[in-house]
Amino acid sequence: MNSHDYWLWFCSIEELGYRKKEELLARFGSPEALFYAKEDELTRGELTERQRSGILRGRNEEALLQYAERLKEKGVRFIGREEEAYPERLKHIYCPPCGLYVRGALPAPEAPALAIVGARVCSAYGGGLAEYFAGELARAGIMIISGLAEGVDAAAHAGALKAGGYTAAVLGCGVDRCYPRENFNLYREAGQRGGILSEYPLGCAPQRGNFPERNRIIAGLSDGILITEARKRSGSLITASLGLEQGKDIFAIPGRLGDSLSEGCNALIRSGAKLIMTPDDILQEYGRFLPKTKKNRIVFEKFNKISLETQEKIVYDSLGLTPKHIDAIAGECRMAFSELSGILLALEVKGYVSRSAQNYYAICPGPESEKGS
Repeated sequence: MNSHDYWLWFCSIEELGYRKKEELLARFGSPEALFYAKEDELTRGELTERQRSGILRGRNEEALLQYAERLKEKGVRFIGREEEAYPERLKHIYCPPCGLYVRGALPAPEAPALAIVGARVCSAYGGGLAEYFAGELARAGIMIISGLAEGVDAAAHAGALKAGGYTAAVLGCGVDRCYPRENFNLYREAGQRGGILSEYPLGCAPQRGNFPERNRIIAGLSDGILITEARKRSGSLITASLGLEQGKDIFAIPGRLGDSLSEGCNALIRSGAKLIMTPDDILQEYGRFLPKTKKNRIVFEKFNKISLETQEKIVYDSLGLTPKHIDAIAGECRMAFSELSGILLALEVKGYVSRSAQNYYAICPGPESEKGS
């Protein structure tokens, strides 16, 4: 066995949390020393019986070789903390993961990376903004990091992938498990065109306590963190707090007063986070780090220049990013319901308008000039 094998064994012990692993490394010096430590050195005072059993049970070279083979079969590679391929960004955070399981590619060390996080149960507005910002920034060459959760995370991954950019999903379970299952298509595509990362061994279930722990990795892999929509108490704010401790830039998109999904972002801005209105605000921060060969300037098209028929233009101009009910649209545009329904359907087909539940409509966050012209 070599150093890589000992780190792989150490990180495969599911009974040990990341803090306990740090304590053991501080005491024994290396995973190899722990592997050969005598049973009486694994004192019950510092280890629970479950943790002690997990260490002893894993001391099986044959089983470790089989585990390494399973990784290869599943297209997963393991990178220990002391290996050259280990991300430089993670080496300097509090309790860096002892190793990473990776499916796909790691974030490139030379390119800027932005974490986009927010509410799991987000509004159509918040999800649309996350997808739009992720797409425009990924197209410019910024890597998008998130956690594959429902809502804002999923929208950010989708936006980056649609733009042909890189995105990394950091999981709170093993990389061979997709959680939540509803995001399987994103999980598969990110593994093929971006990266799926975790500090947890194969087969590890998505336990509740794992997600706050993985947030330190999301923050650690990023140069900055953008929160698009979040409640006053949410995991997104934990990620922002961890980012602050790590010296990362914190960005937030403001929301409406009185909206519970905006309380977290507004509180961050009041505490000193940078208020963000357009993707260009973030490009001003990181544009100088983008590769010179990339098209790293975003050209924004004004919505009022979109070529539409007169009646379509009237309806389109009455909409915004916040979904509006069809009855309110009919009143503002002074149109019969039957006529308005046809116009909204035409706008939806052309890609200018999106419809959410119960006949609420909003403009699509990312204008696409080739449609409908």
